[in-house]
Amino acid sequence: MLKNLLTLRALRLAPLMLLMNGCASSLPNIPPPRDIPPLPAEARQPEGEQIPSICSQGCSAGLTKLRENSLNLLTLPTSQGLPVSAVTTR
Repeated sequence: MLKNLLTLRALRLAPLMLLMNGCASSLPNIPPPRDIPPLPAEARQPEGEQIPSICSQGCSAGLTKLRENSLNLLTLPTSQGLPVSAVTTR
């Protein structure tokens, strides 16, 4: 019960605190984000589209075809099934 009362009081004070912060004459200083250092050479991907040495041409072509088929299945209209009110039996 006491926890609920404290939660209610905190919730009542939250809008008041937000309004008071909105009327402040100066905004708090926020430091700019740090620069992200560049990746080392061994962590970078090779330039251009290169097939890794462990992949064969047939494997890569098969994967491309599989992806295209999957995308086509996602964009095909769904078939008309039974209406929701249809009686189903087991």
